[in-house]
Amino acid sequence: MNNYLPKVGVLLVVTNEADFLPVFCRSMINQTYKNIKLFVLDNNCEDNSIEIIKSFFLDVFIITSKENIGFAKGNNLLADEAIKSGCEFL
Repeated sequence: MNNYLPKVGVLLVVTNEADFLPVFCRSMINQTYKNIKLFVLDNNCEDNSIEIIKSFFLDVFIITSKENIGFAKGNNLLADEAIKSGCEFL
């Protein structure tokens, strides 16, 4: 029996989402599929969004931007990092 589980990268562009992140983080933790890696772009957050994410996940890849670079560019940056780290699905 083949027990191989492809690595899945979850890409999250965050701009001041503190109110919604606890629900998202709990949902990620409660997934039955466990070969998941979270990639986050801090898109110039001015709230505690990144601290909330860090409080839920020890193993998270975070890029910090000092300006809002937009959703598409942010996802492209995260996708590049996820692919480099061996993610097969995004």
